[in-house]
Amino acid sequence: MKKIRVILSIILVLTFGYIFIGELVLPANTPVNGNVCDILPGDRWMRVLPDGSRVPYEVPGHTDGDIVLETTLPEVFDRDYNVLCFRGMDMEIYIGDELREKFETVDFGLFGDQSAECYVMASVYPEDAGRMLRVCYEYNSGMVYEVYIGTRIGILVWLFRRYGLELFVGLAILLLGIICLVSSVSYRYIHKKYLELEHLSIGVIIGACWVLSNSIFRQLYTRNISVMSNIPFLMVMIMPLPFLVFIDSLQSGRYHKAIFSVSLLG
Repeated sequence: MKKIRVILSIILVLTFGYIFIGELVLPANTPVNGNVCDILPGDRWMRVLPDGSRVPYEVPGHTDGDIVLETTLPEVFDRDYNVLCFRGMDMEIYIGDELREKFETVDFGLFGDQSAECYVMASVYPEDAGRMLRVCYEYNSGMVYEVYIGTRIGILVWLFRRYGLELFVGLAILLLGIICLVSSVSYRYIHKKYLELEHLSIGVIIGACWVLSNSIFRQLYTRNISVMSNIPFLMVMIMPLPFLVFIDSLQSGRYHKAIFSVSLLG
């Protein structure tokens, strides 16, 4: 058996060594056709004021409310360009005089009167090169973000490279919480005994929900982004409760009144 373990260890070292060394040292040869993501120059935007006049505007930038911006699309398009990507709340996107895309939420949810921030994509075509791009942002969150041009898969890959760690952490925490919750519930069912891990795992799951509902990728796994945008606030309100129950159970209820008072104050 010892020889088998040694042979297995050597095989594992060689296999994963080849994988890591190959990825780090050998030249890249993955096809990148269609994997295109560029950023429109941020210093070529103009802000359209209510009286029709125009002033230079730097993107990304800040604003205190609704804003209308204009720029000129590149004179020469990459042959793979097929979409523009914007981040914001309600918006209208015009290319020339044509309304290319519109995102608007009316009576979007039960709390508040603003829509949720998300990514909106508008199709572009080779004949759009050099034309005027006009974006009307409404219910703006105070920030105007950079605008991407490229392919859908290319923009998505770029966003995952830039913000994917947050999504990975949220999914990992959620998976860990679910495993612990299932284990603790099974333990209580089999041994007829409460395990403190149960409420700790519930708190971990709530934390994971908070991370995932705050992620910029939330529109990929929800059918109602307005409801999803309310989840972070709800999770923050209830997150301390399972941890307080966990702490109280560890202390066998000795400080129940103090912990209960803290939960009421929270």
